[in-house]
Amino acid sequence: MPSREELLKKLGLKDPDEEWVEKVIENATKPSFEEILHLKKEIEQEITKKLKNIKGIKNVELSLELSWNKGLYHIEGEIKISRKKLLGIISENIDISTVKYEIDKVLKKRIVKYTSGIFVSMD
Repeated sequence: MPSREELLKKLGLKDPDEEWVEKVIENATKPSFEEILHLKKEIEQEITKKLKNIKGIKNVELSLELSWNKGLYHIEGEIKISRKKLLGIISENIDISTVKYEIDKVLKKRIVKYTSGIFVSMD
């Protein structure tokens, strides 16, 4: 019976190295395109729901992109917030840090490792 080395040589294969192992792990844990789209949709729905519950917010428009690269999710985009107005005057002050905190809570609940580049604007 041939040794492992002889068999690998005969078949034209080499021993796996760290780079090969890392690629196998990456491919095994990488989410599919459908999983990324589903997660993006869930995140957008939850952010919209959380932000609409903040007093003074009338409407929320999201334009987010979610991607995966080397074991890390990347979420970027813009969230436009429309404030409630009474006779053209803003009825409530909205603290932007509260808005960002709610967004961060949703992301941390859904994603373990991520980077975020979300711009929030209010009118």
